Amino acid sequence: MLIKCRECEFIFRINSLDEPICSRCGADIDINNMELIFPVFQRKNRETIEKFLGSSNEGKYYFIVKGENREEQVVPFDTPQLVIGRIDADISLDDPRVSRKHALIERYSYQFYIRDLNSKNGTFINGNRIIEGKLNPTDVITIGISTIKFYKEE
Repeated sequence: MLIKCRECEFIFRINSLDEPICSRCGADIDINNMELIFPVFQRKNRETIEKFLGSSNEGKYYFIVKGENREEQVVPFDTPQLVIGRIDADISLDDPRVSRKHALIERYSYQFYIRDLNSKNGTFINGNRIIEGKLNPTDVITIGISTIKFYKEE
C-alpha cells in the first residue's frame, strides 16, 4: 500500500500497519488518518492517455540524462510511464550497476511517481534511497553512475 506522510509529503510503500513510520522523516503515521495513494501502473487507450496526461498548455516534462562517457541526452516525458534500465528501456543506461529493468516512472495527470523495480543497487532521489516516491521537477535521480534531472518546460 502506498501512503503519503503528512509531515514531509513523501510517498512510500508500507507492507504492515504495525507502527508505521515515514521512511524519509521518521514521523509516526496515524493509520486512522492516513492518505492512500493509487498511482496507475498500466497503459491506457489513446483517449484515456490524453485525459491522464492533461492538456498540452500546462508545460512539457522531460529528463536530462548524464553519465560517465556519455553525452547529455534530453528525453521527453510524454507517455504515462517510462522505464529506466540497462536493456530495452525508455532511458537506457550502459552501466553494470544498473538492472535490466531498474526503475519505473509514472505520470498521473501532473503528479509523478518513481518506483525501484527491486534493483540490486538502488534508486536515489536527491541522494536519498527510495523504494517508491513522488517525483517533482528539479529532482535528481541517481542510478549507478548516471544522473537524471527531471524538468518542466514552462
